[in-house]
Amino acid sequence: MNIPSRRRFVVGSVAVIAACGLPRITSAQSPKLAAVPTVDTLVIRVLTDSSYDTPRAGSSKWVKVKRTSFISTTNFRKALHNEWGLALALESRIGNDTRNLLLDYGYTPEALLNNMEIMSVDPSNVQAMILSHGHFDHYGGLIGFLQRYRDKPPPT
Repeated sequence: MNIPSRRRFVVGSVAVIAACGLPRITSAQSPKLAAVPTVDTLVIRVLTDSSYDTPRAGSSKWVKVKRTSFISTTNFRKALHNEWGLALALESRIGNDTRNLLLDYGYTPEALLNNMEIMSVDPSNVQAMILSHGHFDHYGGLIGFLQRYRDKPPPT
């Protein structure tokens, strides 16, 4: 399908929707949504975010900020990588129940894996993986992450 054909298809689809309307879902038909749980604690580790800058500690009574050492504590030759993109490690707690998730994967697997190691994010504890959207600076590190940890069993 060439570009003009796609454009005609999209314009035609919009015309049909405008003429016929979208189907409406009444409240009786809508599915019940699960209640969003309230967490006791949410720890966000910024693995990559285009810069290494965080709010200063004490800037909020609700938000506690802890800076990670720029240099690895186990290997002085390893330092945090900074690059375009976003990668976050999330840890939520409700009582004694802890959940570990990854949200986005940065631009390259090298920066993601390096920063996970320095920041002590254990990939074997990851219980869920989230991709916010399909821009390369959000999923670029994902394939390398999966190649390295695909054979590791998830936590039980």
